[in-house]
Amino acid sequence: MSEIARDYHASTQDDPSEINIEEKTEHIEVVTNHIKRKLHISQQENLNKCITEEQVHKALMSAKPGKAAGLDGIIVEVWQKLHRRYEKDKKQNPEKPTCNIVAMFTTVFNDIETYGICADTTF
Repeated sequence: MSEIARDYHASTQDDPSEINIEEKTEHIEVVTNHIKRKLHISQQENLNKCITEEQVHKALMSAKPGKAAGLDGIIVEVWQKLHRRYEKDKKQNPEKPTCNIVAMFTTVFNDIETYGICADTTF
């Protein structure tokens, strides 16, 4: 039973025959033309800013445990534990470099925002 559900959900995500690109684009255009609300100037400016370590830290630590793993197959609890370990190590020995997962994520997210995703990836 679980295999049937898995195969179904996998096939719905990979099946391009459901709707063609032109039709999908047309549907998106129809829906977005009905949106009347606009962002304020300050909100627009915020969208142009780089993601900060503070924002990444807040998102990481507020993520609820027990959720499904991401595309990398790693559950959020692993990333949270790595960050807590970094904080502990930093306090105990500030001179010793350790892996700052929040800084790493921030760098990656901003790189993707700036340059996009490499065409060779499977994301």
